[in-house]
Amino acid sequence: MKIERVYASIKTRRALVDGYVLSKLRINFSGARELFIDVLSSKLKRMEGVFDLNDKSNIILVMGKNKDNIPMNGQLSGEKDNIVGFSYIHDPLDRIYIKTDSFSRDRTSTFAGWEKVRDLEKKAEHLSNIMCHESVHALGTPEDYFYHNTIDDGKYDMIENTLIRTEIALRQGRGVNDTFINMCTLYFMSNPVYQTFELNSLLKPEALSLLFQYDDYLRALILVNNPDTITVIINDLAKLH
Repeated sequence: MKIERVYASIKTRRALVDGYVLSKLRINFSGARELFIDVLSSKLKRMEGVFDLNDKSNIILVMGKNKDNIPMNGQLSGEKDNIVGFSYIHDPLDRIYIKTDSFSRDRTSTFAGWEKVRDLEKKAEHLSNIMCHESVHALGTPEDYFYHNTIDDGKYDMIENTLIRTEIALRQGRGVNDTFINMCTLYFMSNPVYQTFELNSLLKPEALSLLFQYDDYLRALILVNNPDTITVIINDLAKLH
């Protein structure tokens, strides 16, 4: 399982993971890299508990018409009409719901045998990404600041493009919701570097976009607190040898 492999890599091959954070995430300051890796490790350990290999009762498949009977409200991690997976924030049972319609095999498909296998592999990868994303929500992280659309039926884009997309979203003020602003506000207020700056000016989209590029601690906090970004990073780290 990817989550287990990445958690093990942090424990046994931390230098390799540190190199990834430096070269791919472009977090240059060692202290910020340590913060990022430690927080990610903590999240991964808790995510392992969500995916207990001996007890999968918290992974619930919602099939067919039953999906319309699942109550979804503002406390959920996504919008009803646009999602294939969801979770209840702070659910004590860490349940993850997967709507299976998107993964059902099309029995009328005219795909050749190898194409059917490839199609199933794509769907399995897509399902893996959804479960990883939703497990982050199950830890009590309710907000998605930035969505990084999957490409090629379930594969996430490269981390380099993901970072560029985050910078653009910040510059345009997309994803900058109340929870995101509160996180940044706490960071700016606790960092003596920003004591002489006017807080509202730091929270403007243009300023946040620039600081995301040049403040390694802020960059680390933003990246490690966005479920889609964590999913992309886990996919990357699972491939490291």
